[in-house]
Amino acid sequence: MILPIIFGMVLGILAGLLPGLHPNSLSQLLTYVEMDNFDAAIMIEVSAAVNTVLSILPAIFLFIPDEQTVLSVLPGQRMVNEGNGLKAVWISGAAVLLSIFFMILFLPVSFFLTPFLYQTISPYIGLVLLTITIVYLFQEKVKEKIVSAFFIFILSGFLGWTLLSSTVLREPLFVSFIGLFALSSMIFAVNKTSIPYQIWIKDQRIKNDLVFIVLVGVLLGGLADLLPAVGSPAQLATFVTPVAAIESSSFLALTSSISISHFVNSFVALNTIDKARIGPTVIIRNLIGKPDLQTTVFFILLSLSAIAISVAILWILTIPLIQFLRKTDLRLLNLGLFLYLAASIIFVDGLLGLFVAVVASAIGTLPVLLGVRRTHLMGFLILPTMVFFLV
Repeated sequence: MILPIIFGMVLGILAGLLPGLHPNSLSQLLTYVEMDNFDAAIMIEVSAAVNTVLSILPAIFLFIPDEQTVLSVLPGQRMVNEGNGLKAVWISGAAVLLSIFFMILFLPVSFFLTPFLYQTISPYIGLVLLTITIVYLFQEKVKEKIVSAFFIFILSGFLGWTLLSSTVLREPLFVSFIGLFALSSMIFAVNKTSIPYQIWIKDQRIKNDLVFIVLVGVLLGGLADLLPAVGSPAQLATFVTPVAAIESSSFLALTSSISISHFVNSFVALNTIDKARIGPTVIIRNLIGKPDLQTTVFFILLSLSAIAISVAILWILTIPLIQFLRKTDLRLLNLGLFLYLAASIIFVDGLLGLFVAVVASAIGTLPVLLGVRRTHLMGFLILPTMVFFLV
């Protein structure tokens, strides 16, 4: 198992640093490699775990998030512009390590509670999704913004319904999320030439409020596996509190802890309720079937170990990345990333995929232009799922 773990680590690092190379897509590509199914499952799980942590860097410094870090771009960009990018990475990494500690404590309870909670809410999933959607919309508070948010939700939901209910694209999620979140973010960073000088962190102590925020994030991440289409850390974070209500660093800690908890708890959900809520666990189930308790615990321990190692890699790579970005014209870098993403889309789904990505990127610019949260773009997944359970 050593080679699959090593290859998984390397692939996870590459996927984390290259925007647009999502764990779902990477996992799908790995299925075409001829190897033992269990070894393939290990490689997919390790690469996805590492990617979940390392994707923090492009989300903060390149302003190109994926669906796991979509709202991190706002507080992260704000902190980088203030010269606090190092603090943003330190807080995110510390939140991940604290999340591991809390998950070790809560996972035994999660195995017991997950099937009970799922059986309780499963008859009402459609109504729960509708309630969550209404809460999202009314968090905008101002009538005009609520209307704008509803328009974006419906528009992105219609796009999701159209693509997910057809077979015109091989990877509709890959193509659409690049457009909705990556390309649309690049549009607003087109004039960015360099990042400001980043200040070294003098006070690296973990404060009590951060511990509480991480605890909340871990609990939310566990609950995310009970519902389809609402596993995004950004969604869950804004469901609890508006972005403006907490500090940027606290919001980063919250989304980081939700992301890690959701990933690890997905194995609990797979074992207890036979539901795979994220791409890697879907593919792992296809490879080895529903894992028994012993196999599930193995994958969880492997995930936690890979995540802990990834935090060290995250902190090691941060300063070299900052030095590189300080010496690089970000306009040229963004152009290179744009060409890379466009090539990735064409490789996966051809010119039709590129057209869909352009449409999705146009929709993705609306939240910024209309001054509402980007979480409403997750109507892409929520609306089709909600209609499925309600109709």
